[in-house]
Amino acid sequence: MSTEPPTILLFDNGSFRPDPTRRLRSIASALANRLDRPVIPTSLLHADKIDPVDLGGLPPRLLESEIVRRLEQGETRFTLLPFFIGPSNAITEYLPGRLTPLQDRHPGLETRIADSLARLGSHPDLRLADILSAQILLTVDTLEGEAPSTVVLVDHGSPVPSVTRIRDQIALELRRLLGDRVTGVRAASMERREGRDYDFNDPLLETALDRAVNTNRTVVVSLLFLAPGRHAGPRGDIDAICRKTERRSPGSRVLITGLAGGHPGIIDILTDRVREVES
Repeated sequence: MSTEPPTILLFDNGSFRPDPTRRLRSIASALANRLDRPVIPTSLLHADKIDPVDLGGLPPRLLESEIVRRLEQGETRFTLLPFFIGPSNAITEYLPGRLTPLQDRHPGLETRIADSLARLGSHPDLRLADILSAQILLTVDTLEGEAPSTVVLVDHGSPVPSVTRIRDQIALELRRLLGDRVTGVRAASMERREGRDYDFNDPLLETALDRAVNTNRTVVVSLLFLAPGRHAGPRGDIDAICRKTERRSPGSRVLITGLAGGHPGIIDILTDRVREVES
C-alpha cells in the first residue's frame, strides 16, 4: 500500500467565466499552504471553455480529466474536496455517476468525497454563518447613527430541498449571532424552477427586498456565494436588483456584503473537511 497521501482535488461546479476559476485557484493555493501538501483546483464542467489567456496562460482543469491523467501516471488515491455550500446534485448524483465507469476501467481507483462547506445532520457545521455575520457587521458598522438594518441572505437557489434547508438554517443562525445589531434576517433565492414543487425557494431576491424596504429603509444583502459570477459578480444580477429596489423606493439604501468565498475562514472549513474524510 502506498504511503503517499491521496491527491487532493478541490472542485467547483465550473463556469464559462474566468473569475470563479481564479478564485478557486487562490483558495487551492491557500489551502495547500495550510496543509503543506498540493491541492489541485478543478471544475466539474464548463471551465475548459475558458481561454487560457484569461487565466494567466494556464489552462483550467476538469476533475474527471485530471483523475484520468493522474491514473495514467500511476496515481490511484484521490480526496475529492467540494467547493460547494451544500450537497447539490452535482456532488450527490453527477459526480458519482462519472466516477462509476472510471472505477470499472481502473479497479485500483480509490476516491473519497468530502462533505460540502455547510452541513446539517448528526454532525452539523454552520460556520459559514460566522463568516457571513462578520461580513454583515463590517457593512452595518459603516452606518453609524442609523437604525439597525434588515438583512436579506441570498443564495443562487436550488432544486434540492436539502440545500435550501442549509441556507435557511444559516439564516436562523445569523439571527442568533447578530442579535439586536439588526432588525431581522430573511432568506431569499436568485432563481427557482417553475412549479409548486419548488416553492421552497421563495421568495426571490427582488420580492424579499421590496418587503424589506417597506419596514426598514436600510437593507443589507448578504451574499451566500463562493465566487463572483453572473449573479454575484461586479455589475451582476444582484447589484442590478438592489439598484432597481432603490429606484422604486426613494430614500431606501441597499448595501451588499462581500462574497462568503472570499473570507479566510473558508480555509479553516476546507482544512477540516480534508482531515475528516482522510481520517
